Amino acid sequence: ISGEVLTGISPKAIPSLAVASLSVDQLQALDVSQISAFTSSQVANLKAEPLNGLGEKLGAFSVKGGLAGLKTSLLTSETSQFLTPAQVTGLTTTQIGLIATQAEGLTADQISSLTTAQAIAISNKAIPLLSLEDAIQALDPKVIAALPTKTFAALTVDALKAFSPNQLTALTTAQIGAI
Repeated sequence: ISGEVLTGISPKAIPSLAVASLSVDQLQALDVSQISAFTSSQVANLKAEPLNGLGEKLGAFSVKGGLAGLKTSLLTSETSQFLTPAQVTGLTTTQIGLIATQAEGLTADQISSLTTAQAIAISNKAIPLLSLEDAIQALDPKVIAALPTKTFAALTVDALKAFSPNQLTALTTAQIGAI
């Protein structure tokens, strides 16, 4: 099916299994309103290449609809940066955990939108990887105080230097001991 034909089709008319066969060009041909209408089962059937080919259009997936089916393990660190802060907040802890090794692909806005449960879900893998001062400083002090102590044992010197005074004040005695 050509991209021109797809732009005239409602996403609801595309069977979930047919979504798996969409090419990068076909998916790119869809407009934002069509992408936002994808269901979670349709999004779950997207393959890695077309999904990552969406680029900025990735931000169109509905938080209450298609996003639930997003296989975050398929996202590259370059693509995950296109998730909006609202979408990041809407991800499950499992979804967030799957992109944990791609923390360097998350923006400061995305990191600041993490819930405490999400931050804990990525803490052991992602928090120590954060090297950008802006990304580390985006973590809410309340979230930092809730992180497991083993997270702090894995922090690099550069990561520790990036903590703001408010974040350092939020550290618990156990967290400080783990450093």
